[in-house]
Amino acid sequence: MEKDILFNFSKGDMIILHLDEHASKQFLVIHVVEKKQVFYCWDREEQVYRLIHSQAGLHMLCPQFDPHFPSDIDWTNEWVLELYLRKYRIPTESDTD
Repeated sequence: MEKDILFNFSKGDMIILHLDEHASKQFLVIHVVEKKQVFYCWDREEQVYRLIHSQAGLHMLCPQFDPHFPSDIDWTNEWVLELYLRKYRIPTESDTD
């Protein structure tokens, strides 16, 4: 149950990934690719888009920090999501059933 709450991020949320006790990275959620599992994010430090998977050390920093930040992908087309899932072989909920 705790995992569900921990990774329940939405578009516009600022999240932080603690790499170790001295280093962390901040990301802005641009799109939720797979609910509670995979997030398409803007890396604020490197200034590139990245896929971020649910993992230990990933936490909410600020909800709804910037929900209007632009994406470089048009997520309104279903085929874009399908191609993305295939290219990166992201498991979906149906794969675990």
